[in-house]
Amino acid sequence: VIDKMEAEGVPDLTFTTLEGQTVRLADLRGKIVILNFWASWCNPCVEEFPSMMKLIEQMKGEVVIVAVSTDDERKDIETFTKAMGLPKPNFNVAWDEKKEAMQAFAVEKVPESFLIAKDGKLIRKVLGIENWSSPNAIEYFQHLVGK
Repeated sequence: VIDKMEAEGVPDLTFTTLEGQTVRLADLRGKIVILNFWASWCNPCVEEFPSMMKLIEQMKGEVVIVAVSTDDERKDIETFTKAMGLPKPNFNVAWDEKKEAMQAFAVEKVPESFLIAKDGKLIRKVLGIENWSSPNAIEYFQHLVGK
C-alpha cells in the first residue's frame, strides 16, 4: 500500500469537516498535506495536537492538516476540538465514522500520519507521535515548500 502511494499518489478521498465543509485530497494539490489519524481518547494524539497547530501557524498556508478522528462518538470530537481552540485555518478536522479512510490508508493504530507532497504522492508515513513544530521539523517543512 505504501509503495503504491509513493509511486502513484494517495487515494483521493473526500472528507466533511465538523463545520460541514468538504475537503478533497486532490483539491489540496500544490500544498504539503499532513493526513493525521487520531482519537480524543488517545493520550499520544492529544499530546501531538499542539505541535501540529504550531506548525500550521508557522507555515502560513503552505502546509494543510487534515486531522481524521477515529472516535466512535461525534460529541467526543467536538468537545476535544473546542478545548483545543479549533477550528483554525488550514487545520481541518473530520470524522471517519465508518472507518473507510482508515481502511484506505491501512491505518491500524493512532496516531498515524501521512505526509503528502504537493503532487499528491506520499513522502512518508509516521507511526506514533511526532513533534511537528520542533526547529528541525520547521526547517524540513520549509525545505519541502521551497523556502
